[in-house]
Amino acid sequence: MTSTAFGVQEGHVYPEPVHEVFPGTLRIIDGWLRPNDAPGWGIDLDEAAAARFPAELAFHDAWAAGVRGPDGGLIAP
Repeated sequence: MTSTAFGVQEGHVYPEPVHEVFPGTLRIIDGWLRPNDAPGWGIDLDEAAAARFPAELAFHDAWAAGVRGPDGGLIAP
């Protein structure tokens, strides 16, 4: 998994519940994005685990819902 199209790649470290609900979610280990061995992206969905984590709006999501339209564009004040 490589690309010479950029010099620095941003990454996101997901909390453990994300890895429980979506087994195979990529992890950053020692500064490297490590792919899994499954075909494609190799990310699955564990519906039983998802049921343990009901959806809720995070602070940012609630804020963004007030300043962005359904297409993601900013709403003029």
